[in-house]
Amino acid sequence: CSRFNTCDENGDSVANTALFELLEKGKEFLGKAQCSQAQELLDSKILPLLQVPLVQSTLYNSILDDTSEDDASGTQSAIGHIFAQSILPVVDEANTQSGLTIAEVFHSPLEPITTPYDTEAVFDAFKYALPKMNIDCHSLGHSVDRPDLSLCLEFDLPASVENHANIALDV
Repeated sequence: CSRFNTCDENGDSVANTALFELLEKGKEFLGKAQCSQAQELLDSKILPLLQVPLVQSTLYNSILDDTSEDDASGTQSAIGHIFAQSILPVVDEANTQSGLTIAEVFHSPLEPITTPYDTEAVFDAFKYALPKMNIDCHSLGHSVDRPDLSLCLEFDLPASVENHANIALDV
C-alpha cells in the first residue's frame, strides 16, 4: 500500500481492510441463505477489490522495469509478465485495446528484451479499462514513484467551454 499511498493510519492496505469487512458480510449472507445478496456482493464489491493488488503490482513492475538499468537475469521482466497475465483476462474483457496494449508491453519473458516497458502506455491502458472493471480508480491510489501518471479518466474542459458555462450560470 505504501507504493500507491493506500495505507490507513495503522499502515494496513485500505483495500484489504475493506475486503475483510466485505467477506464477513458475505459470510453473514450465506449463513442466512441469502445467496443472491452474497452473489451481488461478490460481483460488485469483492472481486473488484481482489483485483486492486494485481493492478497495482502490474503498474509497479512496469515502473521498475522502466527505471531499472539492467535486468540481465530477466527476473524483473518475468515478475511483471506474471502480474500482467494474472489481470489481463479482466482487462481484455473490459477494454480490448487496453488488453492488447498490456499484452504487448508485458511480452513473454522468454523473448529478448530490447526496450524498457512503456509505463505510460500501461497506466493509460488501465485508465481506460478500469471503469468497466468496476474498480474505482481512487481505490488504486497513485504511484509514489510516478506521481505524474494518473489512473482516473479526467476530462478537462477547454477554457472557452468553461467560460460559456460560467456565463450561463450568471444569466
